Amino acid sequence: MNSILVFLVVLVVLLLIGAPVATSFGLSSIVYILMQSVPLSIVAQRMISSVDSLTIMCVPLFILAGELMGAGGIAKRLVRVINLIFGNVTGGLALVTVVVCAFFAALTGSAMACSVAIGSIMLPYMLDAGYDRRFSAAIIASAACLGPIIPPSTSLIVYGATAQVSIAKLYQAGLPSGLIIGAALVLVALWGCRRHGYKGLPKTYGLNELKGFEHIQPGDRLTGRQILRIVVDAIPAIIAPVIILGSMFCGIATPTESAVVAVVYSFIVGVFVYREYEIRDVIKVLRKTCKGTSTVLWIMCCAGLFSWVLTYSKIPDKVVASLAPVAEAMGSWVVMLLVIVIVLIMGCFMGTSPIILIVVPLFQSLFVKLGYNMVHWGTVISIACCIGMITPPFGNVLFTTMAVTDTKLHELAGAAARYIVAMVVGLLLIAYIPALIMWAV
Repeated sequence: MNSILVFLVVLVVLLLIGAPVATSFGLSSIVYILMQSVPLSIVAQRMISSVDSLTIMCVPLFILAGELMGAGGIAKRLVRVINLIFGNVTGGLALVTVVVCAFFAALTGSAMACSVAIGSIMLPYMLDAGYDRRFSAAIIASAACLGPIIPPSTSLIVYGATAQVSIAKLYQAGLPSGLIIGAALVLVALWGCRRHGYKGLPKTYGLNELKGFEHIQPGDRLTGRQILRIVVDAIPAIIAPVIILGSMFCGIATPTESAVVAVVYSFIVGVFVYREYEIRDVIKVLRKTCKGTSTVLWIMCCAGLFSWVLTYSKIPDKVVASLAPVAEAMGSWVVMLLVIVIVLIMGCFMGTSPIILIVVPLFQSLFVKLGYNMVHWGTVISIACCIGMITPPFGNVLFTTMAVTDTKLHELAGAAARYIVAMVVGLLLIAYIPALIMWAV
């Protein structure tokens, strides 16, 4: 039996029976290596080399920074400031949710961190304002997906390390991409709020938990001094993206060094400025970081071996040979659309990192031949993967948001459908009008 066919059959069977993605990658690759009589030492070599990169250091560091910021009180201070601007207009709380998620995304790069941190704060606000629970949950889930789009983004790091593309350039393209997707979400959310008559909340809502504001009641008028104090209290949170991303975009720091800056800054703000947790609480944060990092790196190790098998078996060459005539006959846009559809379907069942680690080795050489810029193509693939995070049945942000908002899968998936469509429209604009994002590179 053809070894490539056996390799693919083993992979598909393992995925269908529910084996972890990393395990499926690793076992199917080892089966192929044994059938080809390749020395087994290649297994250890390829797994280690796939994560033996300075770029990969960004992954644990940004995960740690995200955990520190999530526990450090940054999210609720961002909510207070943004609510001062948008809170009392029609759809104000929906707008606040998207904008705060965009800010928080620029701090953590994590969709699930956004969902938990912002969802737990914004849901009570939205329910008190009369928003439907499913409507609120859908906004939170979709806005949380800005996390892996707006830098720092783990998915862009994984793509950059796999495709050997500059992380800094990917981040430069990721920022306008996130703003485009965010604008699409805002338009749909405001349309829904206007349709249902959802208003915002008074600017003073929730301020009585702030020291010195205990006697403030909803509807009270804030003085200039009180507004200034709220803004000053949030300055460390507001300037964090400027420090983290600015140091990288201005060439002061590499992506890995900016990740170190993010960790140090978030630790100082959480422990010494906001005093939301003590140093002993950092142990819990480190434990969560180790768990998240080990999951990502284990997937990358097994995917590195999987990628080597694809290259060794010349599967990418066969993909190029099969699809190049399609591109010549119908245009490269058809191939781009085909790959986007494939990634969106894969996103219904798999996480972002495994999808990138499968798709990039398979299709990169094809899109290089078609003349695509790898920064642009990688951004498109990463956004498509992120949309998969809120598509049923296995979108991980769906399940995180369900836990935070106490909703059921069919309720949340149904309410989120309009936002998924909006994100897909934004994705297609980015895919077919590269100038929308490439001006920033």
